[in-house]
Amino acid sequence: MRIPTALRDAAVLAVTELGIAPSATALTTAALRATLEAVVFLDCEAIQALRDPGHPRHCRVVSHAQVVASRKRRAVAIQMVVPTAVRVEAGWDRTSPAWVFPNRLRIADGPLGTASANPA
Repeated sequence: MRIPTALRDAAVLAVTELGIAPSATALTTAALRATLEAVVFLDCEAIQALRDPGHPRHCRVVSHAQVVASRKRRAVAIQMVVPTAVRVEAGWDRTSPAWVFPNRLRIADGPLGTASANPA
């Protein structure tokens, strides 16, 4: 995947004229890292652990959800995402009373395509 010419030229201009970063590569890498750090992907085991308080990893996953919620309260852009295929695999039924706790969390559905599969 190549960066569009206009975006690449803007990065070079920001580096050479404004001195924002040591190089255009460093600027691009920092922006990409900041974007990826703002998304928490949950896998099938994490979803199942949220549902079942007796699951060995329940406390760990709930603590991650609490961190995300506290960062949202401080206006930090962060979101929890579950790929649609993972939600189906975990058996997450949004209408079932057994899934009331995960349903109360603000977890977005995300398509698991080529672009989103690598960070997941």
